[in-house]
Amino acid sequence: MSFPETYHLGKLDTRCKPANEAGRLREIQELEIFGVDAIPEIDRITSLANRIIGADDVGIHVVGESRQYLLSSNHAIPKEKRYFDRNGCCANVVLRGEPLVINDIEKDERFNQNEQVKEHGVKSYVGIPLTTERGHVLGTLCAYNWTERKEWGDEKLEMMKEFAVMAERALQLRKATLKSFKDAQAEEIKSNKLIEEKRTLLAGLQSFPQGVFMWDSKSKSISFVNESFQQLTGWDGQTIYSHLGSPSNFWLSNDSPHFDLFENLFATQIKETSLEFEATKKNGSKYWASIHIAPVVDCHSMYTSCFGTIFDVTQRKEHEIQMAKNRDDAQQAVKAKNAFLANMSHEIKTPLHTICESSDALCKCGKQTDEQQELSKMMSNSSHALLGLVNDILDFSRLESESIELEMSIFSLRGAIEECIDSFYSNAIKNGNVVSYDIEGGIPEIVCLDLSRLKQILQKLISNAITFTENGEIHISVSSIEADLTEKGDQQLPRLQFVIKDTGIGMRKETSEWIFQSFWQVDQSRSRRHGGTGLGLAISKKLAMAMGGDMWFHSVYGSGSTFTFTISNNDPSVLRSHSPLPKDSNIQMVSPNRDFAVDVVRPVPTRGKRRMSVIQSPIRIVSSGSEAKMLTSMLRVLNLPYILLESPPTIEQEENLSGLLLLGLEASQATLNRQFSVPILRLLRHSMDVPTTMRRESPGTLCYPIHLRSLEKIINETMDRFMLIPPFKKPTNVNQEPLET
Repeated sequence: MSFPETYHLGKLDTRCKPANEAGRLREIQELEIFGVDAIPEIDRITSLANRIIGADDVGIHVVGESRQYLLSSNHAIPKEKRYFDRNGCCANVVLRGEPLVINDIEKDERFNQNEQVKEHGVKSYVGIPLTTERGHVLGTLCAYNWTERKEWGDEKLEMMKEFAVMAERALQLRKATLKSFKDAQAEEIKSNKLIEEKRTLLAGLQSFPQGVFMWDSKSKSISFVNESFQQLTGWDGQTIYSHLGSPSNFWLSNDSPHFDLFENLFATQIKETSLEFEATKKNGSKYWASIHIAPVVDCHSMYTSCFGTIFDVTQRKEHEIQMAKNRDDAQQAVKAKNAFLANMSHEIKTPLHTICESSDALCKCGKQTDEQQELSKMMSNSSHALLGLVNDILDFSRLESESIELEMSIFSLRGAIEECIDSFYSNAIKNGNVVSYDIEGGIPEIVCLDLSRLKQILQKLISNAITFTENGEIHISVSSIEADLTEKGDQQLPRLQFVIKDTGIGMRKETSEWIFQSFWQVDQSRSRRHGGTGLGLAISKKLAMAMGGDMWFHSVYGSGSTFTFTISNNDPSVLRSHSPLPKDSNIQMVSPNRDFAVDVVRPVPTRGKRRMSVIQSPIRIVSSGSEAKMLTSMLRVLNLPYILLESPPTIEQEENLSGLLLLGLEASQATLNRQFSVPILRLLRHSMDVPTTMRRESPGTLCYPIHLRSLEKIINETMDRFMLIPPFKKPTNVNQEPLET
């Protein structure tokens, strides 16, 4: 750096600073030396240097950002006069980072005009930089004369350098001492804080209503208990703290059944434990206690002690014992009541059956006036309603007492479903409903179940669906789900799933949560529209569970409900002796533009060496939804091929038709009025929709409820009427294997 750029009128340009100025100032700040009155170590160094070198004065200057401070001097200078502007000789040493030696300042144009030099009359100067390990020049160790000019020789210069190293080390020692002092202060503050927190924690533990204790695993003694612990156990603190060994002696007697448990617990590393037991106080009185013990680990995850709480639960325990006794007494009373009702089944139902049969006989008697006939019907209806109510109560009692027994029998599953539909179809007609069903392919036609219980479940669900549905549809479907292993583990039994779906009023979510509760109904008001005891669904679910399955439902308010239940077949030998129905693989949706000359061909099952003929003309079904499922399911059982159409064939397509056309309920009036070249089979909701002339002139009319036998019969009659080759001559007996033609 050139002279004109650095100095002007004897002043150092303050813009000229070392490259590491920020780090240098940061290290000066760490030393905390600005404004310090005296540092004994530094003063001793400058005093020794002054005696050896023989200068008028030796001092240490620390150069800050804009000012420099005289840290040590051989002359007593007040603190307020130790600050100088950063523009003298020492500032030059810091800037250059090298020693500065001036034997005659008056001849040195850089400093002879400097105000500090003039004020103190400095004639000669030598300054050595105080350089730290980080390479920062904090200030100078300088010597100056004002009485006479002296030559600074090399020997004195080397001595000054040695003293500068000593001064810098003294400053670093001060820095380390300051850091240690601050760390000690921080530790003291932290320690005081921990002591205060511990005092607060202990005060809080003392206020706990529960007994609290701390057990030290090293000293094998209790290190803390609160007042509640002493009051609960009856032991004083001095005795507790002086005791060595397991603390269980303070809440247990030696003959307690839990004594060994606690002894072993405290003898090893404690695991978190909770226990309720009968405890003993110091005076020998008994009480029920609840204790919780948890291990305490240090920062190295080493087990050091355990923390525990203990409190009196005598009131709650006595209440629980009394409640358990009351529950047992109530259960015994319920079992006695259920056993009584179950045993009284015959005595109650026998006279009721007599009343029902007698009232039914009176209704059939023709020698009655209108008023008598009306009274007979009322008596018959009331007696049957009472019998149903008694049956529900008896079944519920048997299920509650677990005394119900299942009676297995072999029967036709399809026939059982059709019988259940028949028993309620008159009610379905009154509400304008259509009831249909279908059975998934692959399900055995013959099953081994409790027929009466299965029909009881189906009748209850179908009855509910019809009751809460108007001008809608109820559909029953049967499918097979995952198999269950028997107790032997070598045979698998199919589980049957029944789904009863309606399009009725449905249920709100808040009411549907209680639907399977006993004596509960959706409408609990006295003015409810539909009657009942509220036992039907509860009994049905319990029966399904008794038959190895379960029951659940899904309902949307305003859209309808779907009830699903499963049962297990309990006799695999029956399943092996009857062929299952074919899988549902022949349903084909055909658009109206399809070429009807191509027919679906399906072989009829064979037996032995005799083969039955192949039907070349399938039955075409114009239907959809659940009705289509029911019809196709029945045609599969009858071994008839079929095609499921989306819409009726057009007049042009009719020329290529052959076989039988089956029109469902949704067929339009225009379609029904058409004159087809092939025989048609029309489905109606019920017989009241068929005019007398149609019943006589149109044998191809089939009314709901549709049975397998009625469908089989009407197809044969229609084929015979039109002198076509019938698909089969003899009806199929659904209770046995299919008959050969």
